[in-house]
Amino acid sequence: MEVKYEPQGPVGRQCQDCKFFEPIKDNPSQGKCFGKDVIAQGTCNVFVFK
Repeated sequence: MEVKYEPQGPVGRQCQDCKFFEPIKDNPSQGKCFGKDVIAQGTCNVFVFK
């Protein structure tokens, strides 16, 4: 499955709310997901609530 990332997600369904999001310690507004650099406010088609 191809991950289709969007830089702005709806409230409650953002990367920061997803179990796959791994925040960067020095900057939690950015992180990694499936090996890609993402921002905490983004979203994608494989979102899963924490």
